[in-house]
Amino acid sequence: MLLVHRARNFIAIIRSKNGHELIVRPSIAKEFEDYFQSKWNTPLTLLANVELDMIPHTLDKHDSEWLFRPITMAKLDRVVKSLPGDKAPGPDGFSAMLYKAHWSIVKDILFEAMSQFTNTAELPLQWKSTFVEAF
Repeated sequence: MLLVHRARNFIAIIRSKNGHELIVRPSIAKEFEDYFQSKWNTPLTLLANVELDMIPHTLDKHDSEWLFRPITMAKLDRVVKSLPGDKAPGPDGFSAMLYKAHWSIVKDILFEAMSQFTNTAELPLQWKSTFVEAF
């Protein structure tokens, strides 16, 4: 049995947009909240001059077939080998480095899961989960 211990990661200090160092968790949380609120509340002017009726609502047959083409083991192998191994793990707790190190063991399982998705367009519920920690 494989046990995965998830470290409790947190941000100990940040510099605010005013240049002050914040070390108190509520202050850090508020700085993040303010930053993302300003990003998400900015009006989108990029699409203001675009006629939305000009954008096609459907794909042609060629694009549809390309989008839904079956996954191949060679493609999956290339994608996994190209992943940076030093990035943070996903909700399953496994980093790309783990998949690379044990590729001979997990490749068939992962290929089966990816193939099932491309055939059914359904993701396992666990793949849609994530962790969000409030300060």
